[in-house]
Amino acid sequence: MVQKLVEDFTEGHQARPATASPGISFSSTPRPSVLAKPTASRAILVGVHTYSHLDNLPATRNNLRGLRDILTNSLFCGLPQKNCVILDNPSDDAEIISVLADLAQEATDTLIFYFAGHGFLHERRAELHLAVSTTEKFKLWTSLDFAWIRDQIAESRAPRRVIILDCCYSGAAIESMSSGDDIAGHAAAEGTYTITASSAHHKAVSVPGADYTAFTGQLLDAVINGVDRESDILDLNDLFGEIRARLRERGYPQPQRAVRNEGERIPLFRNVSALRKEWDSLHGEALRADDDEALAALRERLAHGQREES
Repeated sequence: MVQKLVEDFTEGHQARPATASPGISFSSTPRPSVLAKPTASRAILVGVHTYSHLDNLPATRNNLRGLRDILTNSLFCGLPQKNCVILDNPSDDAEIISVLADLAQEATDTLIFYFAGHGFLHERRAELHLAVSTTEKFKLWTSLDFAWIRDQIAESRAPRRVIILDCCYSGAAIESMSSGDDIAGHAAAEGTYTITASSAHHKAVSVPGADYTAFTGQLLDAVINGVDRESDILDLNDLFGEIRARLRERGYPQPQRAVRNEGERIPLFRNVSALRKEWDSLHGEALRADDDEALAALRERLAHGQREES
């Protein structure tokens, strides 16, 4: 039922993200945003899928498309297209830092950084490094030290910062931000929420032939189909809990999180599931997939109700 409802709001999406064809095409009908100030928010989505010296990760390309679609569609989030920057298969770590530095200074509300690709640990210091397309194994100087990402995010004026890492050993990023040294403490600024696909000691999962990586696939599925919560807004705690439960059920590595102050309350997506339940409660019957009048009313509730809140 929920999937049918979401499909009715969208164009061309015929299956759940875990099994869908790559790319999600959404309706262009304007709707109010979930983010408090979408024009003052920025997102940078970095994905590396084709490597010169490492195994390729083809699902990462679809991760970028799926995340861009839910972030920029106002049914779910509402970030303006120009404020959501994709770096597809970058070969230069300096490019990532440069773009992030610019967006970090532009953002005055919410800053989102996402990376999907290979991750490595420094042999002696257990520090996370992110692999660009030209990274060579056992040559960490050809990769991007996460500390550079951490520091750029720390310098942002945005009071709300979201870091999502879908790579092996990504939990090391959390350990580095809670190590107690001055730099790490500075990076763990107020309103920061970090989610990683695995712990510092485990690999993330990308199933051969799957459209999305395991972690990002469940993230997309949770947003598009909604979460069993009363609120019609998903904060990051709700989203993390849903992703963790889904991955546990499938026997995948457990994601990790780090929260600083009010970070857990950062609203990021609209909860489609709660909106469907509200209709059921108000009308005393389940919303039928073929009930065009009901669907139209729910669409209007989405638009009108959120306009009143903004």
